[in-house]
Amino acid sequence: MEDGSRESELALGFEARAGQFAGAARSTRGHREERERHGSSYRESRQRKQKATRSGREGKLLRCIAAQGSNISQSAGEKKLYGALLNDQLSHDAEAARVAMSKRRRRVNCMPILLALLLPWAVFVLCFTLAGFFFHLHMPLTTTLAELLVVAVCVQRVFWAWRLWKRGVAEGFYPGYLAVTCLLAALVGWVPATALRFRSRLYSAAKEAVFHICTLLLHSSELQFTSDSSHSVSGSKGAGLSSFAMGKKGKHLGLVHRKKKAAAPEPVEEIPADLKELTIPNLRDRIDAFQYRLSKAAKDRNYMQLEKDMVNRFYEITKSEVKQVEAELLNMDRKMEILERDFRVHIKVHEQKVQNLEYEHKEAKRQVHENGDMDLQKARDLHSEQLLNMNKEKLELKRDIRETQLENEDEVKMMLQGFAKRLQNLRDTFEQNHQQLQAQYEEQVEQLKIDLELRRKVEIHEIEERKNQHINELLFNHQEAFDEIKAYYNDITHDNLQLIKSLKDEIFEMKEKEKTNKKKMDLLRQENRDLTRPLEEKLAEQRALEEELKTYTKDKMALKNLKAHFKKLEEQITEAKQEYRTCEDKYRKMEKERDDLYKRFKKAVQEIQRKAELGKNVVLEKKLETLSQQFDEKQAQLTEVLTNARLDPTIVGNVTKKLEQVLGAKNRQIKDLQYQVHQATKQYNDTIRVYESKLGSLGVDPEEIGFEAIQTATSLMPARLVTRVG
Repeated sequence: MEDGSRESELALGFEARAGQFAGAARSTRGHREERERHGSSYRESRQRKQKATRSGREGKLLRCIAAQGSNISQSAGEKKLYGALLNDQLSHDAEAARVAMSKRRRRVNCMPILLALLLPWAVFVLCFTLAGFFFHLHMPLTTTLAELLVVAVCVQRVFWAWRLWKRGVAEGFYPGYLAVTCLLAALVGWVPATALRFRSRLYSAAKEAVFHICTLLLHSSELQFTSDSSHSVSGSKGAGLSSFAMGKKGKHLGLVHRKKKAAAPEPVEEIPADLKELTIPNLRDRIDAFQYRLSKAAKDRNYMQLEKDMVNRFYEITKSEVKQVEAELLNMDRKMEILERDFRVHIKVHEQKVQNLEYEHKEAKRQVHENGDMDLQKARDLHSEQLLNMNKEKLELKRDIRETQLENEDEVKMMLQGFAKRLQNLRDTFEQNHQQLQAQYEEQVEQLKIDLELRRKVEIHEIEERKNQHINELLFNHQEAFDEIKAYYNDITHDNLQLIKSLKDEIFEMKEKEKTNKKKMDLLRQENRDLTRPLEEKLAEQRALEEELKTYTKDKMALKNLKAHFKKLEEQITEAKQEYRTCEDKYRKMEKERDDLYKRFKKAVQEIQRKAELGKNVVLEKKLETLSQQFDEKQAQLTEVLTNARLDPTIVGNVTKKLEQVLGAKNRQIKDLQYQVHQATKQYNDTIRVYESKLGSLGVDPEEIGFEAIQTATSLMPARLVTRVG
């Protein structure tokens, strides 16, 4: 059965795979047909474009020569430049014509392959092509007619050779004369092919000669025209200008009309009345102006000619690039055709493989079905035989069981009675043993309860001692920190008092200087009343002093900035105080948790400690408020003194530096206190975690202790690994 199911699965897999292969073949055929349609349309468009470019190439060449001939310069250097450019253009066009003719020759070079069987019609084709050359027929017409004739002759020769081969085979002759006939046809067919090639070369040479003769005639006529115009300019300036204008107007006329204009004598123009009335200097000035305009126009024309030449060169470069791209496109087309051919071959091979696989799959499926039917029939026969044997054995076993039951019935009853007695004895013994063990283990449990209670009391006593020691250490540390803060603020007040004293001394000195300056001012006023001459010098000195006083506003702004910075620092101090208060609140929570553990007999001590700490904090806050008020008053006095005294900016800078140093020291002290608080909370949390782990291992519930961890920003590392930040 398993073999049959497996073979059916294999058959289904082969059918699905064959369906996939068929779908892939259909899709590839559709893609191939679509690609052939696109390729044919693309090739037809390419052929139409090539025909259009070939037909318009000669017209472009003549138009380019006419456009260049209409813009010839008046100087000899420009004539040489134009001649060189014209020769380059003609040589380039001749090269393009040569390339086109070489392409046509390539079409003719493939003729010997098609003319391999042209024996009887070779002389006729040769006469036809020579007649076309002598009667000046166009090249593509003769080649197409010759190609059509060659195709017809090739078809006729192939048919004739096939009939000759069939007849020779039927009559029993040796067919070697067919190879000799083909060789002779190839030798004779080479003659008209060479004639066609020779004719195409003659045609290209004649075309190039005609182009060169035309260019030489045009160049000679343009040189004659420019020489006549230069003589006319040297004879009279006005006539030269008019001839130049005539040349500009006739820019788009043909070359034959330009020759007639150059050869015809120019009429002498009359001098207008305006020029007759002018004097010689005015005429010279006007001549100079016209000469300047003429030179400017010539320069502009030369510039435009250079631009035109550059555009032409760019056009030629792009033209060559377009040819290269066309060649690359042809190569790509060839590659695509090769790939399509290979793809078709692969598809055919693939289809053949699919057909072979389908055939093999059908054969395998048929063999599997036949083998499966045979195996099923064998299995059914064997199964029926096994069922008959098993039924016989079953009846015999039932008969034996009945006989044994009747023989052993008395023995079973006796054994059951003995087993019941033994079971009752075992129950009695086990009941006595159970009572003895229960009494023994109850005594052990009572003893263990007494021991564990003693151990618990000892451990609780140890924990209380450690917590008391830790609390004492915290109180000692807080007292030391308070003493340091107190000493720090005493030093600050002492320094401020000394600074105020020094400022008062300076103010007293400045007042004395002010009195002396007033006396001097009185003397100077008397001198100013007496002296009037040095008044201007004193005014200049006053202006200089006023310019120096301009920096007063900048100093004032700096002082305002310092005050703002000081206010920010005060805000930071208040924030630090708030953080300190939050830490105190957390500490109070810890004390409350400890009070819950110690219960009633520790409440009084905790309340006394908390009241003492609150009293200390209130005292400290009052001191801080009084000191801040004093500091504000001193700061206001200092600002008034500075504004009235007009001190040097260096002195103000020193004062601000000292203030910044003091504030920095305060900030450092605040950070140190925060670090100590974090370290203490970390140690507390670590001890709680250690106690909980130990009590859990000893079988005591951690919730019975009543301690709770304090929420902090520290990690779960050991307490000694806490580091300072900033």
